[in-house]
Amino acid sequence: MGIINRGGLLAACCFVPAVAFAAPATLVGWFDQLPKPPKSAAEAQAKVRLQNGRVEISDAAFASYLAELDAKEAALTQQNQHIAESFGDGSDMQAELSAAAGGDLNDPEFIAKLEAMSDAEKIAFAQRMSAPSQAAMKKQRGGISMAGDEPAAVRTAMGAATSYAQNSAPLAQAMAGPNGIVLHSTHSFEAHARLDASLDQDAKTCMAGGTAEQQTTCLQQKTTACWTQHQTLAEQQLKVLQTQWQSDYAQARKAAQEADKTLAPARYGEAATSVAGKTLLLNHQGQLLSTAKLLAQSSEKAWLDSAKWQLAQQQSANGELSPLPGSCGYVAMYGRSGSNGRSGSSRSRLAPVNDAAKKAQDSAKKVLDWLKK
Repeated sequence: MGIINRGGLLAACCFVPAVAFAAPATLVGWFDQLPKPPKSAAEAQAKVRLQNGRVEISDAAFASYLAELDAKEAALTQQNQHIAESFGDGSDMQAELSAAAGGDLNDPEFIAKLEAMSDAEKIAFAQRMSAPSQAAMKKQRGGISMAGDEPAAVRTAMGAATSYAQNSAPLAQAMAGPNGIVLHSTHSFEAHARLDASLDQDAKTCMAGGTAEQQTTCLQQKTTACWTQHQTLAEQQLKVLQTQWQSDYAQARKAAQEADKTLAPARYGEAATSVAGKTLLLNHQGQLLSTAKLLAQSSEKAWLDSAKWQLAQQQSANGELSPLPGSCGYVAMYGRSGSNGRSGSSRSRLAPVNDAAKKAQDSAKKVLDWLKK
């Protein structure tokens, strides 16, 4: 089971055993069944548990959904590999064209001879090669040709796929941009770290004077305030994420719905008879599914990030070691009977969410990479 470090909490990536999940037959179905972010931190807390320093979602929806989505993406990749294998290295096609040309088209001397032709000779050569070239391109290999006339439904789907690829960059860039959902968890960590540093300095003032009892009371009050402020910040950040997430989701779902309208008549690429047609339609589906995965990963992190502060406070109140080292445990850190008043600069701080952020950023890169195909 993979482990994700989320702001000092070790979170199981796979959660609990997955429940049965039926893969949707349509692209929009993947968005309709996509697990949404929590509406509030309280809702997140009800479905997230904290055990032995690990925060887990008790609902198996994410594990099941992402497992099926991975399988669907793998199937699309296999189909593209099959297409490539059907044509091998293209040497047989090259041999056919060379035979029609009267010389090896890979031979520099023959190429130089062709380039030395007069304009009239070049036109005549091109006309002579036209029919053999078209025949080679349309020759069936593994049930498909390199190029050729596609059925009307496939041509329509190809046009829609091309249009989407040309116009989807703004959404992909917004999701992966500075204020997008991909970096939200990282920004969340940074905001809590800044708040923690400020509250830490404030808590140290408790030790400036007074009796031991007064200092302990002061630290206890600062501790309660610390948890409350972190929980308030988490709630605020969730609202920010919800706004951006819902906007991105609505755009992506609409694109998937429109894609289904043209892909269904083309049987999602199965009706295509050429490499160009099949590859374009498979990549179109892959791009949309990559966006769905990015949304799901962002939603998953929102559940964990929103719930962890309340859960951590409860665990600390029970006398257990705080799963958020360096946050809010002021009595233990600075009280005379706790940690000998060690300096806050030497205590453990919230660790960056490197693994969690990288996981989402890798998905975002995949979405952007589709735009280059």
